[in-house]
Amino acid sequence: MSSFRVVRYDRDTRQGVLRVHVNVFSSDTLEWSIPTWVDYSANPGHKNLWSNMQGNQLIHYWVSGNPHLVTLDRATMEFSVAKLPHILMDEDCDFKVGEVNNGTPCLVYAIDFSIGVFLRCTDGDGVERWVLDRAIPSDTDAGRILLELKRMYNELLVLAVRDGFAYLVALDNSDSPLITSLFLSLCLETMELEKLFQNPFAYHAVPYVMAWPPLIGNYGRFAHEQINMP
Repeated sequence: MSSFRVVRYDRDTRQGVLRVHVNVFSSDTLEWSIPTWVDYSANPGHKNLWSNMQGNQLIHYWVSGNPHLVTLDRATMEFSVAKLPHILMDEDCDFKVGEVNNGTPCLVYAIDFSIGVFLRCTDGDGVERWVLDRAIPSDTDAGRILLELKRMYNELLVLAVRDGFAYLVALDNSDSPLITSLFLSLCLETMELEKLFQNPFAYHAVPYVMAWPPLIGNYGRFAHEQINMP
């Protein structure tokens, strides 16, 4: 059997300040590592929502309403804390952290049917910051799609950012007991926005890239690409 590691993440709020640490169990040594606690300036009250996001070798943790993002580097198992851009503190703003195609950490936000992308960069002093890289102008195809969605839906959320794509969902939950949702994907390289599918029952989803199931057969775009292959 090949060696493996088990990662356990813990929080401690007993002293009024949120602290975080990670324990790692190694199958080679059959021992747990000694954790190092990191203070995280957040109110540990029950009203705060704790979420985590994954991108490449990094795992990001965030407490709702707090201006800092805690990042765990899985290669070194070390924590770092970075201040988030001010726009993300808007209560109507939704965001997720992931990576672009070259592995650079990025942050995609949606607010009032506008979408922007931040990249994590290191300044001349060696301090890591989130820097606005691009946003979708209203006079582009993607911008026109967003304006169309704004007339039909009342909320736009970012579901995940993975492998150079952001996955979003537009919601209409105002006049019906059913939540009408439209799922979309955004290519972070071209900033092209594509409508994927509608779901009249829910909006929770986890994007996952998998091989085309052989039992389904070759249909649609996949069959067309195969036919045209030399």
